[in-house]
Amino acid sequence: MVISDEMVLGELRPPRPTVCFRAVARREVNFRVRWRECGMRECTARENFCIVQGDSLRAIISVYDQDREEVDIQDADSIRWWLARSVRHEPVIRKGGVDGGINLGGPSVFYFDLFPAETAPLAPGNYYHEAEVITRAGHVYTVMMGNLQVRPQLIT
Repeated sequence: MVISDEMVLGELRPPRPTVCFRAVARREVNFRVRWRECGMRECTARENFCIVQGDSLRAIISVYDQDREEVDIQDADSIRWWLARSVRHEPVIRKGGVDGGINLGGPSVFYFDLFPAETAPLAPGNYYHEAEVITRAGHVYTVMMGNLQVRPQLIT
């Protein structure tokens, strides 16, 4: 087994034919979201992704304005990402704010990690997520929302 950006899961070499198994281990997901004015088609970028119960994942979010220019979020007062069964349910995972877990990765980039201890207890199915940036002046901007699909795990 070789682990790098891609993980080769196995290779069987019978006399003939040769059967190879190859899978990519997805350890992070990148989003490029546009901070939009509410006169456009959609106010907030909808980003959907998935994870297997018990897996780790790093979500990297780059924030741009409607002119495709980077939005400097380094002086934001708070950045939060929450996950819930739906917009009407209590969050099951909270990142940022007083809970911590949001990191700055550049002038317009923030990221957070999901850990096995957080994803293992999630029931398979669809969840709703939102990310927001709160400025020092108290302005709140929802920069991303969408669905996270939790898939069941076989190996526990």
